[in-house]
Amino acid sequence: MEHADGKLEFALDPNRQLILVDVCGTLDEDRFLYNGIHLSKQVLRDYYKTTPWYAVIEKEKAEGKGHGEFTAPEKLPQELIGLVSNMYKSVAEAWTGEKIWGGPTIEEVISQYKAFLEKNRG
Repeated sequence: MEHADGKLEFALDPNRQLILVDVCGTLDEDRFLYNGIHLSKQVLRDYYKTTPWYAVIEKEKAEGKGHGEFTAPEKLPQELIGLVSNMYKSVAEAWTGEKIWGGPTIEEVISQYKAFLEKNRG
């Protein structure tokens, strides 16, 4: 796994001491790659970028609109929800060395994700 980027959020406590105020090193806060494939919530961002909803949002932004009524995106496909769930499980199990959920390996998840992408090219 490659740590592509991430963020750390800090604040000052009441005694003006610098403290970490958010999680770090998670698939939600950082971007990880495995042989060039994202292992993070970026997978969901990338999916939404392929939908008609995203095209509408981008058009409205370009026209200076979109500050009023919120248009919700369509629901994620169940298959993708399962893949991302397994992605999180497989990374957690790889990091800890414990088979907590009995999930697939990272390699298996990546293979399934590639098959999903191939099937849903449009």
